[in-house]
Amino acid sequence: MPMSLSDIAWSGKRVVVLGDVCIDEWEYGRIDRISPEAPVPILTLDKVTRSPGMAALVAEMVRALGGEPILATVLDGEGQQWLISKLHSDTILETDENRLISIKRRSMAAIEGRSQYFQVLRADMEDCWPIEEAIARKLANKITDLERPDAVLISDYGKGVVTPWLANNVIGWCRHWEVPCIVDPARTADWSTYAGASAIKANRKESRGQEIPSPYADVTIVTRDSEGCSLWLESVEQKLPAVKIDVADPTGAGDQFLAALGLSIAAGAAWSDGCRVANIAAALQAMSAGCVPVEREDLMDLQDAQV
Repeated sequence: MPMSLSDIAWSGKRVVVLGDVCIDEWEYGRIDRISPEAPVPILTLDKVTRSPGMAALVAEMVRALGGEPILATVLDGEGQQWLISKLHSDTILETDENRLISIKRRSMAAIEGRSQYFQVLRADMEDCWPIEEAIARKLANKITDLERPDAVLISDYGKGVVTPWLANNVIGWCRHWEVPCIVDPARTADWSTYAGASAIKANRKESRGQEIPSPYADVTIVTRDSEGCSLWLESVEQKLPAVKIDVADPTGAGDQFLAALGLSIAAGAAWSDGCRVANIAAALQAMSAGCVPVEREDLMDLQDAQV
């Protein structure tokens, strides 16, 4: 019988989140006219918000669900100051003054006659080169000096923090201490980089061209948007349906899936139960514009509504 959310003891579970971070900037406004300068719409801004993104967002999502996340990443000093001022999570930070914090700027528009916001443009500013091995070693040492966590999540956006050496070192440490390690791979990554992971969790695009189920992890999970996800345990596929919702903005749904899955596994849930919970969490994230971490109470409300 599937485990209920109320049976999963998330509270206080320590989860390390390793990966790239950015500033998620959201511009909200209205489109009601076309520019006289070019045939493009004019977005009249109502508000602008800035919040931690990528692996930092995953950490905040773990915290919102009741876990105790520890974010591990590499940034310049100014980027670290901004990140610390915005995060509610503990951090393991290594400094590289040449590595500026990336920015993802999303323009969200409310179309006349519609109450919801829709994304009309995204602009990125980022540094994507791999961190130096000396810096990777310092970060790895800080992670492996920690008291044993309940899980490790690797959120690899392909921006250079998760180098093959760092991934191999951290995954090896997890296997030695029997710590579940779940990897969300970069879109263009060679999955052999993550050899030895407990699980690789990829979306449909990230899984293209890869061997499925992956020989590099004990468990393979492929999310399929409105079709839910597929879970492979010992090469046997199990399909887990999605929650039926009206999608407003899918941004952040994959991060929310990773956070809920990782925290569930940290709490001792079975992989199938963890994926069911993660499906619900991802659906909640997609129901509203922006990336506001889902709270445990909201998850339980949606799960009850599906029964």
